[in-house]
Amino acid sequence: SYIYLGSDRKIILQIIHDVKSCFETYEQRISHVEVIPKTSESRFLLSFVIKCKIENKPCSFQLSFHQQNKSYSIE
Repeated sequence: SYIYLGSDRKIILQIIHDVKSCFETYEQRISHVEVIPKTSESRFLLSFVIKCKIENKPCSFQLSFHQQNKSYSIE
């Protein structure tokens, strides 16, 4: 959970950094990680598209953080 006093941009940049760092630290099969924020109508929803290579195979998925329900989803 991200409780952070700052702008949405700062929170987004921190999440991007954390996601990249997590992949680099804990998942050696994943490389070339690109995390792209998606716009949303709700300020309680932060969504990102994650593009990467898993064992040299291109892959892409969407990760969404739902602040109201304190949950996330992967599509």
